[in-house]
Amino acid sequence: MAVELGDYLEEYSGGWFNLSTTIPDSMAVYSGGWWSGFDPAPAPVFPSVADEKCLTDIEALGLARLIEQYKNKPNLTAMIKAYITTQFQDLETKGCALYDRLNIDLMEGTQLDNIGTIVGQDRDGQDDPTYRIFIKTKIGANNSQSSVEDIISIWQILTGSDSVKVDELFPATLQISSGFSLAAPYDLLILSLIEDVIAAGVRLEGILVYDPDNAFAFDTSPNNPNTGGFGDLLDSGVGGLFAGFI
Repeated sequence: MAVELGDYLEEYSGGWFNLSTTIPDSMAVYSGGWWSGFDPAPAPVFPSVADEKCLTDIEALGLARLIEQYKNKPNLTAMIKAYITTQFQDLETKGCALYDRLNIDLMEGTQLDNIGTIVGQDRDGQDDPTYRIFIKTKIGANNSQSSVEDIISIWQILTGSDSVKVDELFPATLQISSGFSLAAPYDLLILSLIEDVIAAGVRLEGILVYDPDNAFAFDTSPNNPNTGGFGDLLDSGVGGLFAGFI
């Protein structure tokens, strides 16, 4: 039996969906077609921790600390250089290398795979930037106390969205809505990660996502300059995007 899109739509604060209707698995549709692709939280640029915390000029620092009467003494200077340069600086350099080996933001390839194994997050063919996001999300889920604040924080780690709401429904049910675009192949993985955060005995109704810059809404919806109404067959640039639901 054909299903009309209107059967699934009703007013919603950030988009449109009828949560009381049985929804096909991973159904997500908008005026231009199916939601396409996962756009993870933008990866910040992290400097090497070693660059910030490690000393690369121990010899110069050591010589500068000599009291005035011992400065420019060749024998003493040579002895200090021998100890500092060949031992202390080498130890500092090798020790500092450990900083970056344990920094997820600087890890690549097999290093990330090893961390993923430790925290329980498979790569599943993801590239390094995307995999880092899921590893961080899994770490957050592993350490979560299942509070609403934890759920919001972990969702923001995953998506980078600054628009997220968790509604507590009766009985023991949560509904998440967020200004974010996501879909296959990561929709079920994202759903699984968020379910890991939620306390035992609490059911996740689902995750509703909408375009934060162009969500579909009527004039009677809350005043939001970033929403749009119906589309126009003669003008593809008109109209807001329907919300997606997983």
